[in-house]
Amino acid sequence: MPSFFLPSRNKLFAQLVTDTHNCKRFARKPIPQAEKDAFTKHAKEYAAYKLAEKTLIDQEEATMTEAQMKALDALIFLPDYLMDETLQDSGE
Repeated sequence: MPSFFLPSRNKLFAQLVTDTHNCKRFARKPIPQAEKDAFTKHAKEYAAYKLAEKTLIDQEEATMTEAQMKALDALIFLPDYLMDETLQDSGE
């Protein structure tokens, strides 16, 4: 019987059985230990790289925040006409 004559529940069941069979098929083959070790080493190196990158970004943000806070503290002691000039977008 052609597939377009089959009820939709039979098509769904056939697809489910196929997916289940294919899912189990890939799980049977074990991963070689050398590949596991290589992947573990690579994953650890990448994690260390990302940690160092995040640390550098955090340090840079802290430095920029400190400079911004010093600039804002310096604004407090400016006269009003200079304060208005520093807060303008054009800087003129």
